[in-house]
Amino acid sequence: MVNFIEKYFDVTPDPRSADWFLIGSLKQTCLIVACYAFFVKKLGPSLMKNRKPFELRTIIRIYNISQICINGYLVFKASPYILGRSIWTGRCFSVDESNPETERYTLWLSYTYCLVKILDLLDTVFFVLRKRYNQVSFLHFYHHLLLALLAPVVYHYNPNGHMGVMGYINSIVHTVMYFYYFLSNLSPNMKNSIWWKKYITLMQMGQFVFLTGFFLYPLINGEFCGYPFKFLYFALAQNFVFMILFSNFYIKTYVTKAKLKPN
Repeated sequence: MVNFIEKYFDVTPDPRSADWFLIGSLKQTCLIVACYAFFVKKLGPSLMKNRKPFELRTIIRIYNISQICINGYLVFKASPYILGRSIWTGRCFSVDESNPETERYTLWLSYTYCLVKILDLLDTVFFVLRKRYNQVSFLHFYHHLLLALLAPVVYHYNPNGHMGVMGYINSIVHTVMYFYYFLSNLSPNMKNSIWWKKYITLMQMGQFVFLTGFFLYPLINGEFCGYPFKFLYFALAQNFVFMILFSNFYIKTYVTKAKLKPN
């Protein structure tokens, strides 16, 4: 896998993170993702077949609070760097190697984001242990698996630069999303009273619309600023896939079901 990536995308590993867990060796990431897929699709359902679902209410509350804090921290710390580089212009973000302090700063943020994407896999594990198999949709499984694999791969080669904006926007969305999860976990009545659930899905769709334009701009302009343009092509393709999947989910959940409800 590593040889294929380096040959096809014409990239080399960043030596600064060579000894870091997940980023330093992609074998670790691949092993974690493979174990996740095996547990979700085979082992987990088999173990839970003749067992009652676990409640896990307290564990999930702690998990949701942790996600809010970590994602919020990433947004807070990354904002001066991302917004200071005129994110809204769509211009290509080069890999900044001119300032050692900025390099260490962005490298640490990228590494933290990679760890969060691994932590996200617990969402699906909790669904399986609670026997909420209907929530382990293709969209959910594919989204979590791809980001857990993609983030360490990208930051293994380029820990800052253009793709860092993806992590920034994604962290904003996840801060809001896990805040909703925390509130809805407090009680069934609380869950039914939160009217803005569908807007989180719209927010997720909005991030893919924005990132599509953000990745497309330097490709149209031919302005790669030293960033591997094949990474941008791949990210652009995945954004289209997610836009389709999330749009399909929104239509089925909030449009079709609303029409089927009796007046």
